[in-house]
Amino acid sequence: MSEDIPSGWERSTLGNVASLSNEKCEPSSTNVLRYIGLEHIESGSQRITGVGSSADVSSTKSKFRAGNVLYGKLRPYLKKVCRPTFDGICSKDILVFSESPSIDNGFLLHFLSRQETANFATQNANGINLPRINSTTLGELSIGIPPLAEQRRIVAKIEVSKERSRNAREALAEVGPLLEQFRQSLLAAAFRGDLTTDWRAANPNVEPASELLKRIRQERRQKWEQGELAKYQAKGKQPPTDWQDKYKAPEPVDDSDLPELPVGWCWTSFDECASEITVGFVGPMKHRYVSEGLTMLRS
Repeated sequence: MSEDIPSGWERSTLGNVASLSNEKCEPSSTNVLRYIGLEHIESGSQRITGVGSSADVSSTKSKFRAGNVLYGKLRPYLKKVCRPTFDGICSKDILVFSESPSIDNGFLLHFLSRQETANFATQNANGINLPRINSTTLGELSIGIPPLAEQRRIVAKIEVSKERSRNAREALAEVGPLLEQFRQSLLAAAFRGDLTTDWRAANPNVEPASELLKRIRQERRQKWEQGELAKYQAKGKQPPTDWQDKYKAPEPVDDSDLPELPVGWCWTSFDECASEITVGFVGPMKHRYVSEGLTMLRS
């Protein structure tokens, strides 16, 4: 860590300024207390998302008091740090820091929550699958200590910034539904013709959709006929005289109960304007994949 610290601060180590509590208790021998495990501390946010009960746990646990700082030493990269406002017991994978005359616990809470602290603890943890940082090694972490009054001022500044951040997140959370609502309103307006009202007024002589639909119907029939002739040719047969009568034209759309459309528009169906609607091949797909041709888009 850089040795540059503001005037009036002192450089020390965490072990020299923080007070680590070693108070233990047996859950079965205590009144019912609230229990905090690592699963109850949200990663990186200092939030306690839930609590258990001492009646539901066994074996020796660490005891904490309201205002103590709890630090998860298992998988320290998860940054599980909190400061409960109540007394209770916690997992032995949580270090408990009590009040110290040298460092404000609010200041300590934010110091232990830093990414730099997580990096130090992760690099110096023991174990591969379940890495843990021990209290002695964590105590070697360098820390710049301001006067207590300045520590509390720093904590107050952080809390103001966090409150602004929370408000911003809550506002952003509301933006998503509003954007989706706007998107749906925009799409509804688009398919009512509202977005091109001025364009239609400036271009009254464009080809109406009914003419486009006629060409689509013609092209659709031609494509069907070409396909049928190819089938007969592949079989070495001549098509029967009535083969063209087998063509099934799409059913016309009954628009009697449908909304009125802008001038030049007309109702049709997906079946009429799409060359093919399919749910994909049936059966194993992997052997059908090829490197060229039409792109296959899967769900």
